Amino acid sequence: MPAVISRRDEKILTALDLGTSKVAVLIARLRDSDDRIEVLAHGVSPARGFKHGLVIDIEETIAPINKAVEDSQVLANISVKPVYVNVTGGHIKSLSGEGVASTKNNEVVDENVERALETAQAIKLTDGYEVLHNLPKSYAIDEQTDIKNPIGMSGCRLQVNAHLVIAPSDAIKNLKKCIRLCGLEVERLFLSSIASAKAVLNDDERDLGVCLLDVGAGTTDMIVYRHGQVVHTAVIPIAGDYVTQDVAMVLRTPLPKAEEIKLKYGCARVQQVGEEETIEVPGVAGRPATRCQRLSLVQIMEPRYTELFDLVGRELRRRKLSHSVVAGYVLTGGSAKLDGIADLAEQVLNAPVRIGTPQDNDVEGALDVVRGPIYATGVGLLQLAREQILEFEKKQEVGKSYGSWGYYKRKFLSWVRENV
Repeated sequence: MPAVISRRDEKILTALDLGTSKVAVLIARLRDSDDRIEVLAHGVSPARGFKHGLVIDIEETIAPINKAVEDSQVLANISVKPVYVNVTGGHIKSLSGEGVASTKNNEVVDENVERALETAQAIKLTDGYEVLHNLPKSYAIDEQTDIKNPIGMSGCRLQVNAHLVIAPSDAIKNLKKCIRLCGLEVERLFLSSIASAKAVLNDDERDLGVCLLDVGAGTTDMIVYRHGQVVHTAVIPIAGDYVTQDVAMVLRTPLPKAEEIKLKYGCARVQQVGEEETIEVPGVAGRPATRCQRLSLVQIMEPRYTELFDLVGRELRRRKLSHSVVAGYVLTGGSAKLDGIADLAEQVLNAPVRIGTPQDNDVEGALDVVRGPIYATGVGLLQLAREQILEFEKKQEVGKSYGSWGYYKRKFLSWVRENV
C-alpha cells in the first residue's frame, strides 16, 4: 500500500530530490475534491557527500537531507516519514527485454500483462544489479503488432517489448541507508528523468516523439518518448559542474566564486554578449580581484554546452532514434535557466528546443516551486506519487464493489470456464 501521512484526513506526499548541488524536499497534499496537488512547503540545502548520483560519504550526505526535511516540516507544520526519491548517475543503465504470456478465454486481462512484463524482466542481469523500472514500449497479440493497450483485446499469445532501467544494488542500498538514518522511509525510487518528464512534458510531445534533457550540476539526464512510451534513457556525464570547473581554471578563481560568476553573468552563446561588458573576478587565497571581459567567460562556457548537445546527438544517432524526435527537445533543470542555452541547443541539434517548466494544470502552491525548472524533478515525484496512490485506491474500490463473496464467485466461474 502506498504510504501517506494523514493530517486531518489529508493525504500528504513528500518528494526528496537528491542532486549533486542541492537537496530539495517538497511536501504537498493531495486534495480529495479534485485530486490536485497543492505544494505546502519546500526546503533546500546545499548537497554534500553525494556526487553524480552516488553516495561518497554517508555522514556528509545525511546532514543536508536533515536540513531540507526540517525546514520543510516547519513550514508545513507536519512531520513526514515516507518519501518518494529520485535516482540518477552514470551507474544507471538501460536495456531491452521481451516477455510473453498466454491468455485465458482468448482475452487479454491485467494478469496477462503483468505476467508478460515479469518474463521480460526475467533476464540474466549483470551481477550486483537490480531492476528499477520495467516500462512497456509496445505489445503484440498473435500476429498483430504495435499495440499500445492490449487490455480487453482478443488473442491467445501476448508479447511485450519492454525498456528496463537497472542500477547497482550496493548503490541503492547506500542511498536507502542514508535516508533511513534521517528517520525517513523510501516509499518508491524513480529515475530522475522519468520524474522530470512527468512534470514538464505534455501528451502531444510524448506521442510525436520527444527528447527531454534534465541538465543538472553533476549529470544530464536524458529520456526519449515515442508513441507515448519510453524508448530510451541515458545519463550524459557533462553538466553544470563541469562548466564551473572550466571557469574556475581559466579565470583563476575559487570554485564557489566561479559558480556565482556563471550564474550571474553566464551565457551559452557568444553572439549574445557585447565586447564592452566587463565582470569582476575574485582572486585565489586573498589575491586581489581582476576584471575581464564578459565575452571571455562566455567563450569558456559555450564549448562545454556545445559538447554536451553534441554528445546527445551522437547518443540518439547511435540508438537510431534521431528521426524519432519529431517534437524536438525539452530542456529543464538548473542549467535550463542559462541565457541562450535553448538557442545553442537548436543550433547544435538542428531541431526545435523549448525550456520545460512544471505544468501547472494539476499542481499548485508556491509559484517558485511549481513553475521553476530547477524543481521539475521534485514536482514530477509528487505527480508520480499521486498516480501510485490513486491507482491503489481504484483497486481497493474495485475489490469492495465485488465483496468477498463476489471475489470467490468470480474465481469459481473463471475455473469453470477454463476447465469445463
